[in-house]
Amino acid sequence: MERVQLLTALEQSEQRSSEAKKDGANRTKQTTPGFDRLFAKRLWRILRVMMPSLFKATSLLLILLLALAIGEEFAVYFTGLVPSQFYGALTSKDSEGFKTVLWKAAICILAVALGKSFVQFVSGWLHVLWRKRITEHLHRGYCRDIVYYDLNVLDPTLDNPDQRITQDVERFTDRLSDKVASKLIITPLTVVYYTYRCWESVGYFGPLLIYIYFLLGVVVNKLIMSPIVNQVYKQEKLEGDFRFQHMQLRIHSESVAFYRSGETEKQRLSLKFKELLSVQSVLVLWSFLLNSSVNVFDYLGGMLSYLVVALGVFGTARFDSLSASELSVLISQNSFFCMYLINQFSSLIDLSNDLSDIAGYTHRHSSCPPHALVSKPLSLSQDWPAPGMF
Repeated sequence: MERVQLLTALEQSEQRSSEAKKDGANRTKQTTPGFDRLFAKRLWRILRVMMPSLFKATSLLLILLLALAIGEEFAVYFTGLVPSQFYGALTSKDSEGFKTVLWKAAICILAVALGKSFVQFVSGWLHVLWRKRITEHLHRGYCRDIVYYDLNVLDPTLDNPDQRITQDVERFTDRLSDKVASKLIITPLTVVYYTYRCWESVGYFGPLLIYIYFLLGVVVNKLIMSPIVNQVYKQEKLEGDFRFQHMQLRIHSESVAFYRSGETEKQRLSLKFKELLSVQSVLVLWSFLLNSSVNVFDYLGGMLSYLVVALGVFGTARFDSLSASELSVLISQNSFFCMYLINQFSSLIDLSNDLSDIAGYTHRHSSCPPHALVSKPLSLSQDWPAPGMF
């Protein structure tokens, strides 16, 4: 009876496999991994697995991470005001005031250091828990009936399911927890606040100039990032193929040695490695363009902050009545507001590399054929992942 059930399951798998080959080929022709609606849809499904409800440990840890990040921003704000207080104490030769500012600076710097440490600590735990939830979720679908057989033997449209479950999930959760999660949520709030402070300090033209600068950076980086997403997707596929070829040689090393087929295996390994290096070389070139763009906008941002302050000093009469000491204090404060606003925009631009990797891993997690995740055939028009997975 069990044998009959197994044969029936294999027949169903072969039927689904032949249908999936056609469907997978059509999807390959029609879609190219990138930043688009499909990426957002797939990422949302993965996020629902990572944080299914508000009161789960992962959701509560994310809330704690955001609270710590906000506290860190408060500490950074007060630390950024310390230099202007130093200028005031030094230019007025106030020794007692200097000692007070010195203690305040030490406390603020300690708070920033501890805040960063706690943020990194909670991010590390989020990485562990997110990886646990996604991996266990994938294991439930992968080991259901003979899905593992479908994916590894019958279905050629899906490359390296083992790599997607192990390496790709680990890298995805690492990028998302370490650099992206808190910044994407907290940075808009800090941008709003420092926009107000910059407007209050130098007028509307200061924030306007910074916003134009940032939008230009976003447009340039978006044009470069989309090809990188596709190349990351291809590279991870070929990395898995190359690793699998080595694994095959390790498993069948006795047979290869018996037939003296070392040279044949070498040619197969070299062919896989050559394909991998070809894609990796293209990725290096695109990464060079993206890194160049990010670095240029980062360093020009420092100069832009002084330009905004200079426009406020030379273009308006609001600072004419101030003494040299008061002017130095005010310039230091305004420079901090403008520079930190630019820094927040620059940090978003700096996330380009990480977002490119996340998009590539997201598409790899979610590009399996639909029949792989359920115990009965599905309509091939249904987008993967099916209910019960992502």
